[in-house]
Amino acid sequence: MVEVDGTSNIYKDKQELGDAAALQYADSLFHCLPLGSNSEDALGLGAMWGKERAVKMLKEAGFKDVKIIPTPYFETNVLYVTKKE
Repeated sequence: MVEVDGTSNIYKDKQELGDAAALQYADSLFHCLPLGSNSEDALGLGAMWGKERAVKMLKEAGFKDVKIIPTPYFETNVLYVTKKE
């Protein structure tokens, strides 16, 4: 799974991602949140939902051994590698 390398904390994201954090939050606000909120049971997480929350939700869904790997060609993304129990 490829996701944005966010923390769900805007202060930490600004420290870690620099100016790219502003672009990621803008993209999340104007693209991800509207698209991800189209159903009654939508979680509305947005692009910057964070690694900690992603790992928690993957484990709750039955995945194990979740590894977060930086992507060499996309500085603001990470790759989640895991397997189903």
